[in-house]
Amino acid sequence: MWTNAGLYNCAVGEALAQFVNNETAIRFCASRQVPTSDEMLGLAMAAGFSAIEVRVCRLNTHLPRLDKFTLDHLAATPVGPVIAAAAPEVREQIGACVMNELQRFAAGNGVTFPEESHVLTARVGQPPQGCRARGGEHAQHS
Repeated sequence: MWTNAGLYNCAVGEALAQFVNNETAIRFCASRQVPTSDEMLGLAMAAGFSAIEVRVCRLNTHLPRLDKFTLDHLAATPVGPVIAAAAPEVREQIGACVMNELQRFAAGNGVTFPEESHVLTARVGQPPQGCRARGGEHAQHS
């Protein structure tokens, strides 16, 4: 699960709020509203899991030229019809705004920027008696 909305999604949300409306921006950003690591831990504990670990995984995300990619991406989301109904100048402004916002991450014909996600691992129950992992230790997730 993502740790936050992320640089790209924040930039798109801001552009939508500026050039379309706040409701569209909120709808677009809804998929990146996620629980905190403590909330994830609590949910896993409440579900009966044990040996729970939550860690942050960092990765670099590369996207192609954002003025075009952003509009193609938005077309495939629940706000796609709103964007399609917008004037061509508005769509152009959205793409240009996102591209400008992430310009500091320019790489080749696109951008490469850091993202973080939470990775939760847990055990459903204790391993059966006599089951051993390689090396003679009980299986451990990390």
